[in-house]
Amino acid sequence: MPKVSRIPLAPLKKEELEERFWQALAGLCTARDLKMLLMRLCTRTEITMFIKRLEAAKMLLHGDSYKKIRKELTVTDAPLMRLNNLLHENKSFRDTILRLSEK
Repeated sequence: MPKVSRIPLAPLKKEELEERFWQALAGLCTARDLKMLLMRLCTRTEITMFIKRLEAAKMLLHGDSYKKIRKELTVTDAPLMRLNNLLHENKSFRDTILRLSEK
């Protein structure tokens, strides 16, 4: 499992670096560019986790059951419950997943 350094960033530095990260991702024009970046920054396991979570969120939006999602994506109930809560409580997250589902 990925590990984060035990030495935390100062809050303002963390905020600055996070903003740069999101801007860098937003600036990538193609799926190929994004793939190349993430394949170098993330482990294969981290990418698989992202892939499963995104697909699970899409499936939840389309009304698929936990049982079907667990079987197809080999995930547990815990991330499904978190995603389901996010979809119901966070309109921005829900809208983003809806836009991604259309592609």
